[in-house]
Amino acid sequence: PVAIECDVNMCLQPDDPPWPVFDIPRIITDEAAIDRFLALYNDTHHGLSLCTGSLGCAACNDIPRLVRKIGGLGRIHYAPMRNVKILQDGSFEESAHPSFCGSLDMEAVMKAYYDIGYKGYMSPAHGRMIWNEEGKPGYGLYDRALGAVYLIGIWETLKNPQGFSMMKTIYHLRKRRRSRRYSINPANREESCIRPSFHLNPNG
Repeated sequence: PVAIECDVNMCLQPDDPPWPVFDIPRIITDEAAIDRFLALYNDTHHGLSLCTGSLGCAACNDIPRLVRKIGGLGRIHYAPMRNVKILQDGSFEESAHPSFCGSLDMEAVMKAYYDIGYKGYMSPAHGRMIWNEEGKPGYGLYDRALGAVYLIGIWETLKNPQGFSMMKTIYHLRKRRRSRRYSINPANREESCIRPSFHLNPNG
């Protein structure tokens, strides 16, 4: 009631990661848990911080659909955007933001936000330590800056798809000219995705 009176939007961060750690159970881990939480108080001031990494490291969570469902109700007040790579054993590593670096379709997530007319706060959330940077693991400044530019680029192309089509044409023309001068190895693009911030395994 106080939040409504003061017009303050409160948002809950999902459990990260969405499985028990040191035998401590988790609560907000999937769509069903989010539904129960939001049903506790049916008001838009009672909302969610929909972190793509926190929920996305569980393959059962369809992030774009959650954005459309919860955001369409006006219950997402903060959107931390980060990518994760789910490994074969069910564990995950934080990756660079581009979709091909991890397991999440970041373009699809951004499109979901764009389609619902999202006007709230968004950030690149976490970042790897790259370019010999030293600091708190998971919060690399350079990688977050790259992530912010990447996310803004997606948003701009959603606003102006015709301009994006022209940019793609120019890019491929320039790429064709460069390929005449030297060989391009497609595997090199993976170099921008290595060196995760940390690795978490649900099995300990």
